[in-house]
Amino acid sequence: MSSTTTTTSLTGLPVGSWNLDPAHSRVEFKIAYMGGSFRGTFQPFEAQLEVDENGETSLTGKARTDSVQVNDENLNAHLQSPDFFDAERAPELTFAATGVTREDNRVTIDGELTIRAPRSPSRSRAPWSRSSTPTSASG
Repeated sequence: MSSTTTTTSLTGLPVGSWNLDPAHSRVEFKIAYMGGSFRGTFQPFEAQLEVDENGETSLTGKARTDSVQVNDENLNAHLQSPDFFDAERAPELTFAATGVTREDNRVTIDGELTIRAPRSPSRSRAPWSRSSTPTSASG
């Protein structure tokens, strides 16, 4: 993400607007399955973050469900089927933050994740440094 200002809000988050930098970011997931797990990603994707002087935030993002990638071609197809993402009828997954807070060097993002329907509560945590924006998130 690239900052448009360097002012700090009342909550300690920098004031400004950012678009996600896809070269330095990723949308990924990890699912527990039969005693193990598998990981996947979505690409392309986009996200926008805005922070005002009072610390009010707006964070939204989206990705195409047919862009899911895992290390198994058959599983890629299955994830796009009606059993999971139903990519034909629900072409996008979306995220809208309901709160962004910073404590020391961690950012916590609460929001609603919509995959098909209905919306589901979601919480992500990411490292934070004063010289950069969040570099990764898990949750």
